[in-house]
Amino acid sequence: MNVKRSELLKALKQCLPGIESGTAVLEGADLFVFRNGHVHSYNDIISVAVPIKSDGLLDADIEGAVRAEEFYGIINKFTGELITFEANQADKWVLKSGKAVATLTLMAGDFTNRFDNIAPEKKKWQAIPTEFTQGLGVCRMPANKSNISGMYITATDIMSSDGYQVNHFKWNGPELESFWISDASAGELLKVGALSHVQPKGSWVSFKTIDGTTFSVKTLQAEKWPYEKLLTVLETHEQSEDDLSAVFPKELFDAIDRAASFHLNISDSRAVRLYISPKGILVSAERASGSFEEMVDWKEKVPKFDAFELYVSTDMMLFAARRSLSFYIHVDGDTPRLIFKAKDSVHLMSTLSRNEVAAPKPERKAKPTTQEKAVKKSTPGTMYDEEDETLPAKPAKKSVKKTPPLKDNEDDEEEEKPVKKHGKGKKAPLPVEDDDEVDLDDEDEDDWDD
Repeated sequence: MNVKRSELLKALKQCLPGIESGTAVLEGADLFVFRNGHVHSYNDIISVAVPIKSDGLLDADIEGAVRAEEFYGIINKFTGELITFEANQADKWVLKSGKAVATLTLMAGDFTNRFDNIAPEKKKWQAIPTEFTQGLGVCRMPANKSNISGMYITATDIMSSDGYQVNHFKWNGPELESFWISDASAGELLKVGALSHVQPKGSWVSFKTIDGTTFSVKTLQAEKWPYEKLLTVLETHEQSEDDLSAVFPKELFDAIDRAASFHLNISDSRAVRLYISPKGILVSAERASGSFEEMVDWKEKVPKFDAFELYVSTDMMLFAARRSLSFYIHVDGDTPRLIFKAKDSVHLMSTLSRNEVAAPKPERKAKPTTQEKAVKKSTPGTMYDEEDETLPAKPAKKSVKKTPPLKDNEDDEEEEKPVKKHGKGKKAPLPVEDDDEVDLDDEDEDDWDD
């Protein structure tokens, strides 16, 4: 029988996310499995089933398992469009293209159970709108290394967080049980193409594309994802009338990218300073080897406001800029929080205050007395801390003389060139309100930035 090389190669490429290369831990994870008119792959995290379009393979009702590396390699390197496919022997396939001949040994083993257990039921598929794929792209955080990395998906929204920023996308999905998938799985889903249907089944969730491909991914323990806590964080940061709302000029993010060469080291993030005033945004950073400074003008009219200073992660800012330039700054006490907004999504970012980055070393003081130790309060470690975990102790306050924000009517030179400070700081997570925790008073909250 003759098989079209382009059709077979396309099916194999779609199956590659379910293939483990190198030393596969799971038996059969490095195989293409042909059965029931489909070519399958499975690696215990991702499983793909692609319908075979080649008439030759369908007519012959081909079944068997072959090593993916060798099979894909030879199909990819054949030069002719038609491949002669011989499956006359019980344990071998012979492929011919021109004068080239390749013999593939079939792998022994019964892999039908794993595919049958995952296979979705034909009558339980639920249609999903096209914006679902958009939501995956908006919320995915490829560099997220936190223990809540991935995406939490409900019938009404898609959410992701690393504890210091939150992505939230609203959509109108089908009524389904909420599930949590990894960033890696979401990344592969984004490569599949237009997704048309979804079906959760046990510890797996399957998606179907418009061309009939079934892409199944293993889900994580959804009950452990802090959905309610993060939803509360978003609700408490909804825009108010007092918030500064404007549109960042796109040139700002090019300036931030340039300033990143002299970034400040804050925890595990690269940070730069933004001095935001009605006249523009001053981007700056410095280190022992040099410094950078660039003024970016507003492109759209902004309201009158008091100038202020923010320290931001360059990666977070560039990530948010790809989704929206519209923003508002919500201030809780003395702590500003930066929220980017789009039609169906918001991106909430933690910031770092000048006090935490540039504070001078505090004077050496006597050790606190036992009574002083007893009155110390605790504060949440991250926005997704479990309620039954021990909360870390709050660090001692630094003796910092606070610099009031520059007013619009003050001297221009002083406004555009704030005093630069050096030093390292810590990236502070957004707080999560817990009824069981001791509330921080206003003075305590000054030391924490989100």
